[in-house]
Amino acid sequence: MELKVRNFGVRTGAPRVVVIHRTDAHQLDLYPSDRAIIQFGPLHTVVVLDVLDHRTDPRRAVILKHGEIGLFEEATEALGVHDGATVTILPEKKPESLALIKKKLEGGRLSEPEIRSIIKDIVDGALTDIELTYFVSAVSMRNLTFREMTALTKAVALTGDRFEARRKPVIDKHCIGGVPNNSTTMILVPILAASGLLVPKTSSRAITSPAGTADTMECLADVGLPLHRMQEVVEKTGACI
Repeated sequence: MELKVRNFGVRTGAPRVVVIHRTDAHQLDLYPSDRAIIQFGPLHTVVVLDVLDHRTDPRRAVILKHGEIGLFEEATEALGVHDGATVTILPEKKPESLALIKKKLEGGRLSEPEIRSIIKDIVDGALTDIELTYFVSAVSMRNLTFREMTALTKAVALTGDRFEARRKPVIDKHCIGGVPNNSTTMILVPILAASGLLVPKTSSRAITSPAGTADTMECLADVGLPLHRMQEVVEKTGACI
């Protein structure tokens, strides 16, 4: 089915969400939280559906009409699509990672490729917040074996942007976190850098208090560094926070 685009200009923060009219959803046999493929020229992306039903509130009819599709910013950016363009929507099955999460919830053990599949779907925004909660619950209730923990760490590293150090050694430090006025990082990182070590330090914001390391450091300097800027700071000073 072809639908006319309306860009909502709203960001979800994770999944690629689109909204379609209930009439179109009925024709496609799609329901809220179902997956669909949106195609625009040579580009395509998998999205999570929301369905607009104006019967419960007639005022909603002005938001989206039959034959239109509302795109949140993540989907808009993935497709590079503009208002008024025509896209094609096709039903898509749910990610295989959901079956793997269920497997872990039921006490099974996950292989390295299976864990990599789950993390890839998380990074791609293919899982909803509720489905992410299932994964966190599965890990919390069933625990991870040492092999699973190792595979999870590797998967996170391989699916994310990576800092490439031009000299060695590269070191890191972490402490328990959540302790008000914990200044360990603020003191230790400059000492390590002055000793000639490379410390590309990432830190948390508030955990159990408003005094997370990143929050404290932000009183002195910007901590929201993109990767290329982080690289520049570390090469110049030997460290960053």
